[in-house]
Amino acid sequence: MEKELTTYMSNEKLEIFAQPLPLPDNDSRQIDFNNPADYSFAFEVGLKLPFALADLGSARLTRLKVDVTPTMIDEEVERQRTRNGKMAEQEAVGSDENVLNLQFHRVGCEGQSVEAGIQKINSLLVKYFNEATRRSGWV
Repeated sequence: MEKELTTYMSNEKLEIFAQPLPLPDNDSRQIDFNNPADYSFAFEVGLKLPFALADLGSARLTRLKVDVTPTMIDEEVERQRTRNGKMAEQEAVGSDENVLNLQFHRVGCEGQSVEAGIQKINSLLVKYFNEATRRSGWV
C-alpha cells in the first residue's frame, strides 16, 4: 500500500508538505489475507498551493503608522506580567486579575458530596465574575 501511494505521488508529481494520513474510513478488518482481492484505501494529502511573491519594488503597499502611547505600553506590560507571572498562594483576593482555582463537585440534597459524582477543576479570573458577586465579598 505504501509503495503504491509513493509511486502515485511520484508519477503525479504532487507537491506535498506532510506525510499522507490514512482516513478513518479505512477498515483493515475488511482484508481477507486468505483470499486476496483488490482493496481501496483513502488518504488525506496536504498539497502545497502555488505561491508567488509580488515584486516588492513595484508593488503598491500601504504603510500604517501607529502612535504608541504610554498607556498602551503600560497595558501591554501588565498583560505580559499576568500571562508570564508566577503563581503564589494568597490569603485574600487583591485584584480582578487574581486567579481562583475552583473545584466543583456534585452534592446531594443535604449538601453532602455524591460518591462517584461529577467533579470538575477549573481556574477563573476574578474579573469574569459579575460585579454583584465580586462585591458580595466571597470572591
